[in-house]
Amino acid sequence: MNALSDFSDTMNFLDESRIERVVLAKRVGQLLASGDAGSETAMLETVARNLCHDDMDLVRGALSFELRHCDVIADDVVKAIVFDEEDVAVPFLQNSQAVSDDLLLDVIKAKPAPFQIAIARRIMISEAVTNCLSEEAVERAVQSLVRNPGAVFSDQACDAVLKRFPGQSLILGDMVQRDDISRKSLEKLGEQIGMPQAAKKDEGVPDVPFAVLLAQLRLAHRLGDLGSRKIMDVVEVRGKEGLEAVLMAILDRPRNKITKLLYSDAQNARTELFRRAKFKPELTRHIAEKLDL
Repeated sequence: MNALSDFSDTMNFLDESRIERVVLAKRVGQLLASGDAGSETAMLETVARNLCHDDMDLVRGALSFELRHCDVIADDVVKAIVFDEEDVAVPFLQNSQAVSDDLLLDVIKAKPAPFQIAIARRIMISEAVTNCLSEEAVERAVQSLVRNPGAVFSDQACDAVLKRFPGQSLILGDMVQRDDISRKSLEKLGEQIGMPQAAKKDEGVPDVPFAVLLAQLRLAHRLGDLGSRKIMDVVEVRGKEGLEAVLMAILDRPRNKITKLLYSDAQNARTELFRRAKFKPELTRHIAEKLDL
């Protein structure tokens, strides 16, 4: 009975010790992140240095989570966190501005997908890190990167994405929408995803998926090559979904917003939609007759 009691007391002590270490990690992280530690900063950094090597994930995770918004952290503490287990490192990698580009590059090359995805979702991503992700990261990380307006995309990054993911309509479609893609890279995109083809009397136009058609139209619009003739061709071949894609490409609005106005019982709603898209009167008449709007 005494042995069982002693064991229980030992376990309670260990549980209390774990809780205390988690609480300590949170408090140390909060104090450092506040920037108000003053003369105690060096002492707190020493405690943080020990905590980031604690044998409990919960302790290291608590410290990492609180430090994710701290801009000034000792380099060895930052390095210990970003190369830790996924649960510890990922929130810090995605949010912390204390991680240098050189360290981010090392993590991209050394660590698996969740680490790369976290970096691809950072608020700001330099050209060097964008290039590395484009060249090294898994597809899901690159897709997050392409969708991230805070990433700096160069022609080098675009070339890497086009080379590694040819024909991936989701990634290429997202690239078309980026404001920082050069005309040179847009033209290379056009070579891969194609451009809306003209309707021919005796030939059908390939029935590409809607996502691909939308990417093609967005690209044509970006390049100034989405005139009335091309719009008529798309509507002729793809009907109402073709018109929806055209309006989405020109107005940069989601499909549900377009269809709500396009098929509204209020005639002026559709008229206003076409006006915003800068459709010419003859184009508007052609569409109305073709689609019975």
